[in-house]
Parts: sequence; C-alpha cells; structure tokens
Amino acid sequence: WCHWPLTDVAIWAPPQLVGLEFVVRKQYRRGFFTIAISGILLLLAGHPETAFTFCLGLGGYFLIRLIQQRPAWPELLRPIAVCSFAWLAVFVVCAAQLLPFFEYLIHCTSEFARNHVAGAETYRPSMAAAFWAPRFFGTWAEDNFLAGANSNSNLISMLYPGMAVWCGVMLMFTRGNRTEKDRQRRNMAIALAIPAVTGLLLSFYFPGLQFVHELPVFDEVREWYFACFAALAFPLLATLGFERWFSRPRRLREAAWALIPFAVGAIVLVTLLRFDQRVLVMKDMWDYVVRETYIAAGFAFGGLVLCGLFCVWKRPQTLLAALMLFAAADYAVATRGLHPSLPPEHAFPETALIERMRSFEQPSRFGVAEGYIPPGTMANYGIEEWLGYDGLYPERIRRFQLEMGTDIWKAMEPACSIQYYLNYPRLEELLKLDERPFLEYVDTLDNMEIYRNTRAFPRAYLVPRLEVVPDRDAMFAAMRGDDFDPSQVVLTDRPQAVAMPHPPQADVGTAVVTEREATRVVVEVDAASPCVLVLADAYYPGWTVTIDGRPGQIFPAYHVFRGVLIPAGRYTVEFVYLPLSLSIGLLISTATLLAGCYAGFRVLQDLRRERRGTGV
Repeated sequence: WCHWPLTDVAIWAPPQLVGLEFVVRKQYRRGFFTIAISGILLLLAGHPETAFTFCLGLGGYFLIRLIQQRPAWPELLRPIAVCSFAWLAVFVVCAAQLLPFFEYLIHCTSEFARNHVAGAETYRPSMAAAFWAPRFFGTWAEDNFLAGANSNSNLISMLYPGMAVWCGVMLMFTRGNRTEKDRQRRNMAIALAIPAVTGLLLSFYFPGLQFVHELPVFDEVREWYFACFAALAFPLLATLGFERWFSRPRRLREAAWALIPFAVGAIVLVTLLRFDQRVLVMKDMWDYVVRETYIAAGFAFGGLVLCGLFCVWKRPQTLLAALMLFAAADYAVATRGLHPSLPPEHAFPETALIERMRSFEQPSRFGVAEGYIPPGTMANYGIEEWLGYDGLYPERIRRFQLEMGTDIWKAMEPACSIQYYLNYPRLEELLKLDERPFLEYVDTLDNMEIYRNTRAFPRAYLVPRLEVVPDRDAMFAAMRGDDFDPSQVVLTDRPQAVAMPHPPQADVGTAVVTEREATRVVVEVDAASPCVLVLADAYYPGWTVTIDGRPGQIFPAYHVFRGVLIPAGRYTVEFVYLPLSLSIGLLISTATLLAGCYAGFRVLQDLRRERRGTGV
C-alpha cells in the first residue's frame, strides 16, 4: 500500500526514540538492538531528507536526556558508545544502499534544481493557522487550495497536532505529584519539546536560524521537512501531559492551562479571516473557511470538556479512552480526502494518453514540460522524459539543460534524441509550432497533442569527428552557436588516448540499439571508418563499455552523453552499469548480515543458558 516514502520513514521514528530511552535508562542491550533494527528500516525506506530530519530531532532528544542525567565522564561515554555502535551497524547493513547514494551526492548539483533564496521552501507565517485549522487554506483534494506553489495541502496539514494534543501538551504545566516517575516524565517532555520547537522554527522562515540552512548537508534539505520531528514529538508530549493530569485529583481551575493555545489560535484565525476576507469571498471560499474554523472550534471545545470532566468524574481510564477516540475522530476529519500514501494504481491511473505514449517504438524520449505536465510525472509510468525530475539532479544533465536553455533549439536539440513532444493547446503554446515545421502532428488524446520530432537523432548514432575542448564554458558557447553541427563533430572536455582521423569519411556507418535495460544497453555498430559512437543517455560514473568483449573507454560527449571511440568494422558494443560503490556495499552488507545472524544466535544461546541456570 505504501507508495510515498515519507510515511515509510516516519513509522520507524517512534521505535528509534524508544531505543534511545532504553540507552538513557542503562538498558543497553535492548537499546542497541532497538536502535539498530529501527534505524536499518528507517534508512531502507528511502527518503533521505525525512530520515535526516527525524534523526536530527532524535539526536537532540538523546543529547538533552544525557545532560539531564548528569553522568560522570565514564558513565557518559557508555550510552554514546552504544548508540554509535548501533548506528555503525545500521550503516554497514545498509552499505549497499548508502555507498551508491553517497556517490550520487558527489555527482549531483542540487543548486541547479532548487531555489536557494532564503525562505523559498519554508512554511509562510500565515500557514501557522494550520496549527488549529488544518484545512484553513483548502486542499488539493477539494480543488480549492490557496496556499501557493511552494507547498501542498498534505505538508500544511502535517502541522496540525490535533486539539486533544494541544490540551495534553499544556497540561504538562499543571502540578505534578513530585515522584521519580513524574520527574522523568517532565524531563522527557523537555527533551522532546526543545528539538520539536527548533525543527518548527527551521521549517518556517525564522531569520535567526537561517544560517543553519547554509551548513553542509542542511543546505540539501527542503526546509519544511524539519517539521517532521514535531509531528512525532507533540503527540508524545500530549501523552506525557495526560499522564501527569490523571496522576492526582484536579480542580477545574487547573484546566485553564489548556485554554492558552486555543486563545492564541482564536486570535490568529480571526485575524487571518479579517485580513483575507476579500480574497476568500472573491474565490468563493469564505463559507468553506468559516465552516472549517467552526469545526476546529468544536473539536477544541470537546477536548477541553473531556479534560475538565476529570475534575468531577474520577475515571481516568475511561477518559483516556475517550480522548483517544476523540483524537482519532479529529484527525479523520482534518485529513479527509488527503492521502499521504496510496497504491501506485490510485496515484497514477492509466489513461489513453499513457497507453499511446507506451505504444511508440523504444527507446523513445518525450518532452512533456511543453505540455504543462510536471517533471517526474511520466517517470512513474516508465516513460522517459527529457526534463525528468529527481530530488537531487545529476550534475551533468542539469547543467547541460540550463546552460543550453532555449539555445538548444538552434543546433543541439536533435542530438538529445527527443523523439516526441506533448503540447497542451488550451494554454499558451510553448513549442512554437509555427517556427518548428520539423514537429509532425501524430494524435490528440486526453486533450493533449502529440508531435513527432522528425529531426531527432536515434538514441545511438555515429559521428565522424571528435574535438577536445578543455574549457567547459567555451564548449557550451560552441554548442549554442547557429553553425554548430552535432552530426559532424562531438565535443568533449576529456583528452583521448587515440587520435581521430582528419578529415573523416562523409558516411561513417550506422548504430542501432538492440537491447536496452536499466543497467545494460547493447548497440550493434557498422562503422565505415574510425568514428565516435554517441549513446544519448547520461554520462555517469559506474558505466563500463566493451567492444566485442574487449574493454573500451567511455567519455562525456557534449558534456552530458556517453561517447566511445569505435574503429572501422562491425562490432557489438555493450554498456553495463555496475558501480564499484555498489559492489563494495553489497560485500559489506552481506558480511554484516551474516555476522549479525551469528551474533544473534550466540545471544539466544546465552539467554537460554541463563534461564536454565536460574530455573526460569
């Protein structure tokens, strides 16, 4: 069922916190294995930004809990060592995933893909309304979303802790019974609150913390993900608050603490309603937003009533169960129609357009941005896009796209092997069809026009000349020129050991892709003279090439594609992707898993002996 990796990561954060608490309480064996197992599953879930921000908050919690214990120096080292070895186990088990990922980070240039203007990807101040009214801005599910292009209704609703949670958090400020358990409860609450609030400040535009987003690693994380830990911490804070509230008899006036966040929320919501009234009326959303505000007020009142009932009805277990059901109902209403996780067939339904695009000969690359389709959408259908989206863009492909810009249409567009373009005629035409007669109409499906690019080069093609241009800027300047001809010359910034003949033959032969998989491409080449084979797929470390089984050398063609020098004759050229980082990672992960199985078996044997010795 799970398709969106944020939720897959999030479910392993609570056991990770439990493992840290085991370590703090000197239950080292339990802590080690809980941290290791949950950490492995957290990383394997596959969303680095969420994993990083969760672990950042959990690390803050652990640090504060250690400070609260005030241990002597030797006692301080032991919990740190246990957590360090647990995460070392996590990293070595996940090495097969992490080493290629780290290699990818080295070869990506995310600043080309992301807007690094301060506050560009943070929650706006007005979005604080979602702390009390999660649907204040509408939702994508209802097609009335108002909050802007830099966020979405799922991310905004993530800010909503729930009205029962607001009550529970504030009840932590009521009097305790001064027991050791109450002291531990208070310390845990402080350790949760500090990183949670810090994360929220980082997810909003808070000038005093903007320097954090400029630190290494932090600058690769979208700011709003820093709110993830708060989504875990605040319900836990509320649980601790309810434990404190129900631990002793209470007077009604003590419940006044729970009124504070609702009074603040009322001021915020009324202010925004008055400020945005004209816009809401113009968008025909005034009645909707007022209704959602009243729903939020109703849940706030219900939470206060359930908490206040304890002052006159001493049934803590019954009231806790009622609060749990109340919170579930609150969340169900707040997130109705919003799906943080869907099966792929629901998220990406099959359409006539998709079926038609898949029917074309392969490999086929599509230009979909010209049809106003968001980058990355078609990739979920297995359809290759020219402007395909990735969270961190590979450096070479993104640099090529941005350096060339609209100048790509002058000479280099055919070399990119974009066989088809989409055009959405209901909006402003981006393809400029009058200026590009080489785009041939094919079909119209789902209100989208398909055009064949008749001048596109095939995915693999032969070029007679190779020129080395060490200066990258000079190479791009040449490719942007009107007189440049990619069918006659390949530019590269890598010196080659073998010189190309000059002048070359006019007709150098043919190249045909006969097999193509994600990590393997086979090209049959018939070269009349020595030439360059260009495979219009991304140049990236880890790809190797053989020519009739003999090793060849891949170099970057036009900065972005794969180029190989080919002697005259007929050859089978095979490209294979098997990076050294993956091979080393698989070796480490396999060895670690085998060692872990052996260690687990020995631990079970020791436990069995202990039980026999004690007669248990």
